[in-house]
Amino acid sequence: MGRIKSRKVTKNAEKERRIQLAIADIRKGKYSSIRQTVEAHDVAFSTLRRRLNSGMTCSLAHATQQLLTVAEEKAVVRWILCMEGFGFPLRISHVKEAVVLLKSPQWPKDE
Repeated sequence: MGRIKSRKVTKNAEKERRIQLAIADIRKGKYSSIRQTVEAHDVAFSTLRRRLNSGMTCSLAHATQQLLTVAEEKAVVRWILCMEGFGFPLRISHVKEAVVLLKSPQWPKDE
């Protein structure tokens, strides 16, 4: 499953790069219309129009609806990969327990 997600992340990063280039070209005046820019950069018209009107990316717009922050997600992924490297296959229940511990207000603090 990790490979599928990495391909999707790569695809999304490339799409975001094309959108940023299209926005930059429109602001520089390289293209006179959004439609010309869409054709040149292979991006969706509605996406480009929304982003030009100060719209957010989907991931930023839904960030408040996520249980974990990006940093917490990365920490959990590092922990999973570390455990896998040690030869301990994790179950979903182990990962859920780790997330609950991470988000609990009684997380051990240095006293």
